[in-house]
Amino acid sequence: MICCDLDGVLGDFCKSACRLFGKEHIESERKIGCVSDYIGVSINKFWREIDLAGEDFWANIEPYPYFDDIVKLISKYDNNFIVLTSPSKHPTSYSGKKLWMNKYLKRNEVVCCPAKLKYRFLYNSILIDDNLDTIKIVKEKNMSGTLFLQTWNTESSFPIHGANQLLDLDRMLYEFHK
Repeated sequence: MICCDLDGVLGDFCKSACRLFGKEHIESERKIGCVSDYIGVSINKFWREIDLAGEDFWANIEPYPYFDDIVKLISKYDNNFIVLTSPSKHPTSYSGKKLWMNKYLKRNEVVCCPAKLKYRFLYNSILIDDNLDTIKIVKEKNMSGTLFLQTWNTESSFPIHGANQLLDLDRMLYEFHK
């Protein structure tokens, strides 16, 4: 079974957050850390504004340009893959992500849990996630996970997703399913 994160792998949370705060999102300028630092607001203000935006914020996160390619690739190995995502503390995060799933993946199932507990869903599974700390926890529990590279989880200063990353992911999923 394949589990895939939503924000940062399938959907561009950072771009949506920047739009909410009226800041232009320039991916190559994002560095390691929270998008609130990039926007220039405190973490409390950041989440307060997202909570006020409600369900619509989550339901309208823009899919990445490579969304169709990654869904096709994952589906090649697991047509019923699970979207395993971490909600914010506000209940509209869960309902908004469910709407997102229905809108872009034409399904209603989404598993929401805190990032540090994602490993509990990974028996005989692999996790694709952009959160380095989550992947470290998964590996510490002797489970399978792969870091989906983004400018905020690597030292890279340029967009690193694309054909090479999809090829790497394809190889990883092939090895996992052998």
